[in-house]
Amino acid sequence: MEWKILIYLLNCFTKVFLDGSFGCSLNDLKDGKPTASNDLHWYLTFVSLEEPPFFRIISDSKGTEPFIVEGFIPDLVEKIAKYLQLPFRIKRVSEGGYGWPKPDGTWNGIIGEVIDSVHDVGAAPITRLAFREKYVDFTIPFMKAKIAALYSGLAEIKDLSDLIEVDSKTPITYGVIKGSYTERFFRSGNNPLCRRMWKVMNQEDTFVRSAQEGVAKVLSSNGTFVFFIESPFAEWHVRNHCDLRLLDFQIGPELKYCLILRHKSPLTKCLNDILRILKSKHFLKRLFKRWWPDRDCAKTPIPTRMLPTEYKLERPVDGATSPFWTFQTIYTITTIVIIYPFYLI
Repeated sequence: MEWKILIYLLNCFTKVFLDGSFGCSLNDLKDGKPTASNDLHWYLTFVSLEEPPFFRIISDSKGTEPFIVEGFIPDLVEKIAKYLQLPFRIKRVSEGGYGWPKPDGTWNGIIGEVIDSVHDVGAAPITRLAFREKYVDFTIPFMKAKIAALYSGLAEIKDLSDLIEVDSKTPITYGVIKGSYTERFFRSGNNPLCRRMWKVMNQEDTFVRSAQEGVAKVLSSNGTFVFFIESPFAEWHVRNHCDLRLLDFQIGPELKYCLILRHKSPLTKCLNDILRILKSKHFLKRLFKRWWPDRDCAKTPIPTRMLPTEYKLERPVDGATSPFWTFQTIYTITTIVIIYPFYLI
C-alpha cells in the first residue's frame, strides 16, 4: 500500500513540476513510449546531419562514437532537454541526408529514421514542405530562410538578369547543390527566368555535391560562378570568407526550418511550447548571433572554428544526474522516510 502512495505522490510531483513550466508532463511523454526508453534508463534521441554551422563534428579522430559536436542544433537541443528535464543523445544520420522518398515508397535520411522510430526527433534545418507533412509532424519553425546567391567580390553582378545576359568575354555560370531544395525550386518553378536558368544548369552540368564544394568553386572562379544556396548557409559562408558577397535580393518562397517527429507524437506539443518560450525570451536570436557573428574582414581574421559547446554523441548529456532526476531522487528518499514510520504503525 505504501508503494502505491509513493508512486501516486511522485506522479503528482512530476506533473506539477513540468506542467508549471510549459504545460507538458513527463507522464504524457512516457505514454508516447519514446524509441530510446526502457525500464532502466529513459532519454530522448535526436538525429541530425553534419552541416555547419548547424551541426559540426569537431572530434572524430578514431572514426567511432562518441563524437564531440558543436553548432546551433546541439545548443538548441540542450536547451530543449533542460526544459524537459530529461537526458538526451544526439546521433548523426546514417545515410540519405535530410530525407527524400525512395522508389519503394519508404524514406531515407533523417525523415526516414524518424518514421521508422529509430529516433524521437529530427533536429536539422529541414524545410517544411506539404508532401513531407503527409509522413511526419513538424514543429513551429525555429528559423526562416530564402534562397540566396553567393558570388566572388570580383564579379560585377547587380541583379538576377546579369546572370542571363552573359558577356561572351567573361561568361557567368551558376549552380546549386544536387538533390537540394534549391535544385527542386529551379527545376519545378514557374518563373520563366528560373526555368531558363535551370535549363542552362542542366546543359552545362554546374551542380555541386555540397555547400563546401560550391563555395570553393565560387572562390576559385575569379567572379565567373554564382552559387545558389539557402540564405542561412550563404550568410554563414560570407561571414567566414571575406572574398564572398551576397546578392542584394533573395528569391523563392519563405522557407521554414522545423524539428520533425512521428505523426501524433506526444512530444510535438511539448516542443512547440518550448520553442514559443525560447522565441519570447529571444533565445533563438541570441543563438543565431552566436553562430553567425558579425565580422569586420579588415580587422578580424577568419576563425579556425567558433568556441564550442561540447556534447558527446551516444552519451546522455547530464545523464542520470540532471537536476530533475537528482531532485526526484531526493524527493523519493524523503517520501520514503515520511511514509515508512506510518507503515510500521
